[in-house]
This record gives sequence, structure tokens and C-alpha cells, in this order.
Amino acid sequence: MNLAVYGDFVMLCLTSASLLSSVSKPFDPPHALRRFFARFIDVLLASSLVIAVEALIPTKVRLDPLVFLMAVCCGWMFVEAQLLVLWQTTPGKFLLKTRIETIDGKSVTYGRALDRGVAVFTRGLGCLVPVVVFACCAISYHDLKEAGTTRWDRGRFLLVHREVGMGRYALTATVTLALVVILIALIALTL
Repeated sequence: MNLAVYGDFVMLCLTSASLLSSVSKPFDPPHALRRFFARFIDVLLASSLVIAVEALIPTKVRLDPLVFLMAVCCGWMFVEAQLLVLWQTTPGKFLLKTRIETIDGKSVTYGRALDRGVAVFTRGLGCLVPVVVFACCAISYHDLKEAGTTRWDRGRFLLVHREVGMGRYALTATVTLALVVILIALIALTL
């Protein structure tokens, strides 16, 4: 039997809902920071795109920055779901060599991907409500470290992480910095 297939089978077994409670340490490290930075990059990209469109369409309406971020994350759920259906990844996950698969081996459907996005926004990010977001992130981090998965992925999705070298980390850092600079420039243009 191919060793990679065996490893995938073991990971599938370890992350299944029925076995999760008895797992003390996951087979594959959960890569909490990779997941966080992948989402951070995706939100930076989405925010930049929304502000760029806003700059092209002059409007007098200005949202509070927190409300704007909440709206961007809500809108991003629909885009993310489509990206997961098409490529099983998002721009941030792609940069960090991460993709999403279903536990049952079936294709990721739009409905399942959107349901995952809603769960990430509500359970993982606490809808970005101040203070609640920190509690949700802490709980999610604890779940990820203890069980090797999160509440929104448990029994449904598996995140596959490929090896990331220093060159890829450098590329990711460069892209992230560029997105931050672009976002700041776009915000300055719309003021």
C-alpha cells in the first residue's frame, strides 16, 4: 500500500466524528497559524477589492470600520464557497499550500462550503463582535490543538496541508505586505 494513501486513511480515521473524542493528539499537526494567516490574507484581499469598487463608485455612505469588516466577511462567505467548489482552496490557503476536502471523499458542494463559511464566521470569529471574537478564537484554537480539528470542520471537512518552504513563506509575506499597502492606499483614496 502506498504510504501517502495510508497516511490519508489514518488522518481520515482520526478526524471522523466518532473517533474524535478519543484522540489525544492528532496525526497531522493542525497548523493553527497557517489557517489564521490564510483567512487574514483572504479578508485583506476581499477588503481591498470592496474598497477599490467603492472608489470607482463614489458614495456618501461611510460605514464604521467594524461594520465594514463584518460586511466584507459576510460577502466573502459566498465567494469563498465558490472557490472551494472550484479549486478546494482560496487565495490565502493556496499561498500556504492548504486545501479543503470532505471527510466522505465527495466533492465540496456550494451548500456545504457556504455552511462551513457561515460556521467559521459565527463560531470561529463570533461575527467579529468585540470581545466575543477573542473568546471564539480562543475556543477554536483550543479545539484545534486538542482534537486536531475545529467545530465547523468536525466530521465534515479535512484540511490538507502540504509542506511549505522558506520561499513560499517569503512569497506569502510579500503578498500580505503588498495587500496591506494596497488597502491603506485605497482607504486614503476614498477619504
